[in-house]
This record gives sequence, structure tokens and C-alpha cells, in this order.
Amino acid sequence: MPVINYRFISIDEECEKDVIPSSYTFPRSYSLVRRDSGTWLRSTDPRCFSLVDEFYVDLMIPAFPLEGERDDIHDWLTYFREQMIERQRQAATATKIVEAAAGGGTTTTSEGDEIVGGINKLDIILMIHDSNDDNDDVIKRDNDEKYVFKKCSNTSNQQFLLGDMNDAQSRHLVQGSKIKIMGAVTMEYYKNSKVGLIGYIVLHEEYRGRGLGKLLHEEALVRMEIMANKYCGDSGGDTGIFKSPLRAIFAETNTPAAGDISPAQCLERHQTLYKLGYRLIKFPYAQPPLDTKDKNASFDDIMLLVYFPYDDNEGHDSLDSDFELRRQSKRELMMRYCSWFFDEEINDGYNHSNGFARMKFDIPFHFVEEFYQITFIHATDLVNDDDDDDDSEKSSEEDMMIDYHTSDYYKLAHWFTHQRQKERDSSKGAVEVSLCPPSTTPWEDCKDILLPEWKEWQEKEERKNKPQDLMSSNVAQKREIVDHGLLMVLTLSYFISQKLG
Repeated sequence: MPVINYRFISIDEECEKDVIPSSYTFPRSYSLVRRDSGTWLRSTDPRCFSLVDEFYVDLMIPAFPLEGERDDIHDWLTYFREQMIERQRQAATATKIVEAAAGGGTTTTSEGDEIVGGINKLDIILMIHDSNDDNDDVIKRDNDEKYVFKKCSNTSNQQFLLGDMNDAQSRHLVQGSKIKIMGAVTMEYYKNSKVGLIGYIVLHEEYRGRGLGKLLHEEALVRMEIMANKYCGDSGGDTGIFKSPLRAIFAETNTPAAGDISPAQCLERHQTLYKLGYRLIKFPYAQPPLDTKDKNASFDDIMLLVYFPYDDNEGHDSLDSDFELRRQSKRELMMRYCSWFFDEEINDGYNHSNGFARMKFDIPFHFVEEFYQITFIHATDLVNDDDDDDDSEKSSEEDMMIDYHTSDYYKLAHWFTHQRQKERDSSKGAVEVSLCPPSTTPWEDCKDILLPEWKEWQEKEERKNKPQDLMSSNVAQKREIVDHGLLMVLTLSYFISQKLG
């Protein structure tokens, strides 16, 4: 049976092996190389950035041909650079503390040593195929043939990572048959809300339908926990046995209304996500625009999922000796990545026959609030980059207008979290996580049901506040009349005094 050797490469970990010059943020001379994705790589960039470029060109663009559907590679590289700077400053600060302690003194972190890295942290996990093995043409064989995928720690690809990404030989290695990216997964960790987000799980078309998506996802879970411990060591939730640094792991998926694929393909995508362990959260979720012109121009045809590998249809067969072992293994998995489920206040006396579990409202809400904040900060940065110096005053005024709190999709999420739950005491301040698989139709977005209810609530609030607003307006008018009368009296008194004087 043919064997395909592969290994995983974490771009964030590879970046740790390189050092950005201390003068990175200041003007200096360095060479630039334009890559196939259209982005420019610097001679001071980590060598692994060439792999990111290859992944973007060979996998991301074919899988997501619409530019608005995929992240910009320039943003990815910017995040990795910022994370490198943050780690270097943390290491320098730690060194100063150790040196001061050894010398019997104390040290404080100056403003220059302050960590300025982004709130959310990014990593891309690549699945690399060693095409130098004996089965170089294994993918060209009959697709019905069975293959064994074997994870190995070192392959001949390591020589590429040791080379210079800007020279002709290394560039040839990336674009030729020597380096083969079988698939990749992108993920983010949000420090304030202590949650992870799986962004894209993409496989090369030659490797689809072979179960590699599951291997990629399992690796992503492990790497997500590593990233959470690295960038935010304190606990996100106590499970009773150990403290998990992750409160939850989220993912996104488009609704059929998005129109990027057919409804049948959308159903297949949702079923695949369900098999990976993702469940639909009945929470109003939307993606804010990277545009300062219209803060309400959100992408609404999207839903929020959470990792919760519970299968309601998994029965107990008396002849299945491994059932208890699998159940214990799944429980340990859920305790590591689904600590929200073990909140006794929310899921006390949990009965799976209801077809849903409960999650505290604040977990998805704090995530979307942090996500919106980061997005609007990024949008502001884009405006500042594009503005001319002559328009600096104008752009400053426009930047002040960018506030996600005034956007409709944020108001909807805020109402659902803080107002609707007060009116429904039975919810215990929790949002439902559906355990039902998308069997014959794709998952349905809860916003279609919530929007009319929210609009009705808004109208009631407007009617409730109208008399008060009218009263305030009348009081203001009366004050204006009185003030005008006093001004006239004072003016008249002045002229009379002048005459008498």
C-alpha cells in the first residue's frame, strides 16, 4: 500500500526562528521581491513567507476566486511581522528583568518597551508533502486505490526553509515540484475574549476526499491551544481538572443566500463542518465591512459555529467494547476545547433530548465585539494609508465617525445579548447551540427570525421615548424664550442708564 509522507509547518513558529532588525519600523534600505500573489516580500522577512505566498496562489485563490471572500495576504504578513516584533520585545524585557534581578536591582518597563502587537494572533498551518519519496506520482494513480498518510518530523523540504527565499534557486523550489502544499488551515486567537477562530480549511484539489481535512483540523486544535498559552497564559475557564486557556473555538460558514456555491454544495459544506465537530449557534452574526464609507454595509449571509464534537445519534452498542473509551476520549477533548459546556449554572441537568446545549451569551458577544473593534481599527488604518497629507484634517474627522457601536449589526447583537435575555428568564442568560445536523437542507440563519422581532422592539422604544423627547424639546423652547426676554430687558436697562447718565 503506497505511503504519502507529510509534515505540518506552523508559520508563526517558523517566524520565531528569524529575527526582524531592531530598526524594522524605520526607513532603511532593503531589497524587495514581488511574488506571484502580487505582494512584495522584503529581504528582512522570514523565509517561510514564500510558503505563505505559494499557499495563497495555489490553494486560496482557486478555492475562493472572489476577492471579497478571502483575506488579503498583505494583512496576513503584517500580522506575522507584528507578532515577531511583540515576541522580540517580550524577550528583551524578560532579559532586562533577569539582569536587574541578578544585579540586585529592579527594573520597570518603559514606554518604549510596551508591547504593541495586535489584539488577535494569527497562525497558518501548512500540510507539506515530501515529493522526493518513492511515491512521487502517487496522486496520478487510480483514485480508488488506498493510500496511507504518514506524518513525519523531517523531510527534504527542510532545506527550503534554510535557504534564502529571495534567490532564484529557492524561488524555483517553491514553484516547482519540490515543495507541495497538500492543504492548510488558518486560525486566529483573540486575547481579550479568550476564544479561537478557525478561518479557512483548504485542501489542494488533488488531495480532496481523502480524510485530510480531519487531520488538518486536529492539528489546528493542538496549535490553537499552543497559541493561546503563548499569547495569553491565564485561564479562560475552569473545567474541574485543569484550566483551559480557551473559552471556545468558533468557525464561520456562509448561508445558501451568499450565492458563492449552489445550495447542494452548501449542504455538503455544512455536513463536513458538522462531522469535524462544529455546531450552529443561534446568535445574530455578521461580518463588518472593511470600508469607512458605510459602516452598515455588512456581510449578513454568514453564520457562527462553535466546536462541540457531541453526536446526538451516537448510541451505545452492548457489543462495542471501545464505546466507553471513545466516550472518555471525547469528554477529555471537549474539556480542552469546549470549557463553556461545563458551566453548571447554564447546563445543569443537561438533557440532550432537547437537541441543543447552552452557552453563556457573553462568550459569543465578547468575541464579535472584539472582532468588530479590530476590523474598524484596520479600516481606519487603511484610510490613513491612502490619504494624502493635504487631507489629514479631513481624514481625522472621518476616522472619528467610524464607530461599530452605531452599526445595525452590532445593535442587533447587543439587543439579543442584553435586552432579549431579560425578557426571557428561562434562558438563564444563555444562547442555544443546536446539536441537529444539516441532514437534507443547510443550516438556517437565526437572523431571519430575529430581525422582525428586533425591529418591533426598536419601534416600541421609539414610541416610549417620543413623549419624553417632545417634553425636552418644549422645555428647551421655553428656556430659549426666557433667555431672549432677559436679554431684551438687560439691553433696555443699559440704554436707559446711558440716557439718565
